[in-house]
Amino acid sequence: MFSGPAAPDPFLLSDSVATSAGLTGGTMGYRTTSGRSPRAVTINPAQKTLIDLSFGQSLRSNILPTLVAPANPSVIHNFNIYDGNFYDVAGPLLGTTYASSLAPPLGPGNPLVLEADKFIAAGVDQAVLCSGCIGGTTAAQWGDPGGPHTDRGPKMIRRLAARGITPSTPGTIWICEFAIGNQDLAIGTSQAAFMASAMNFINNMVAAGFNGRFFIPLESGAGQTSNAIRSAQAALVDNVNIFSGGDYDSSTIATSDGVHPNNAGGATQATIGYNAKHASGVPL
Repeated sequence: MFSGPAAPDPFLLSDSVATSAGLTGGTMGYRTTSGRSPRAVTINPAQKTLIDLSFGQSLRSNILPTLVAPANPSVIHNFNIYDGNFYDVAGPLLGTTYASSLAPPLGPGNPLVLEADKFIAAGVDQAVLCSGCIGGTTAAQWGDPGGPHTDRGPKMIRRLAARGITPSTPGTIWICEFAIGNQDLAIGTSQAAFMASAMNFINNMVAAGFNGRFFIPLESGAGQTSNAIRSAQAALVDNVNIFSGGDYDSSTIATSDGVHPNNAGGATQATIGYNAKHASGVPL
């Protein structure tokens, strides 16, 4: 009988790597499922199911001071990258940073839930939030060869495929947001380097089977209006496959600490994100 090395786990994530925000292990991607209700999500080809993938850093993670109570909780689901199951959104989103141990703490609310509510109100039948943002990360960590999070997006796609959900599944609408830039501005990443890393991330997702729209928000720091990172983000947009995700640096987004939105700012950010995605056209 042949005995050789085991095949690599197609779902194993490199979550032991520390980020510049000092987040390690379980705080990098929230994974506590106790108290959460598992869901049996089915795709009706006659309806619209939004598959919403979100990667990047903390501005789209569990950062709002209070938990979001959506108007349509029964049709907004959280897909957990760690176990491949669906859950309710009655807690911090699974799969993304929940920095409750920081001083002061961030979370437990997530602006993606607010944004999903807007899609439901606009006619989407259900939304699946596939959140994987990790606080304090850079574009290179997500896109460049050997980066600690280059596997995160592709493994989310493989997890969904294992549940029978792919971009070719009738009735699904796939979007992927890459919301990152604050840390890149802080460390002086050049426009060219940011664009190269972001395109690596996008190409890796396409190679893994993603077929949908990418959204790149302007994101580099609260109140920022002009810098190399914002220029890179704007230059990535082609309005064919890659669209603007809105301006998350907007001074209209109120913050709790000069960086992360407070509850009111989260609502504003969700509106900005939704409006940008809706502006990309049918079927959004």
